[in-house]
Amino acid sequence: MSFVSSLLCLVIPMVVYAKDAPGQVILWPASGTPVLRFSFGKFRDLGSTGKQHNYVTDTTAENVWGKRISDASFTLYLFDKSKTRVGEGWISLSNVGAGQVVKFQTN
Repeated sequence: MSFVSSLLCLVIPMVVYAKDAPGQVILWPASGTPVLRFSFGKFRDLGSTGKQHNYVTDTTAENVWGKRISDASFTLYLFDKSKTRVGEGWISLSNVGAGQVVKFQTN
């Protein structure tokens, strides 16, 4: 069975400026039977260009569904301590078998 989702949003109320912010795990979808488990590590500052900072985090996506995921795309929104949206990222997964874990970095 083919599973396709596009431009679905993952909202992560993470503190991107804190040096020791804990990692976060998000199940998608948030209600019902989970399909994917996303795990985000601590954000690391890669430097800045003027007022804009670039961050990276180690990310894993695990297919917790019993079926292959042929294609899934997510927009990732990041928020600071005051719940102001401070960043945006993109996650795209393809051909992820049941129980398979995919590791990558998110910028």
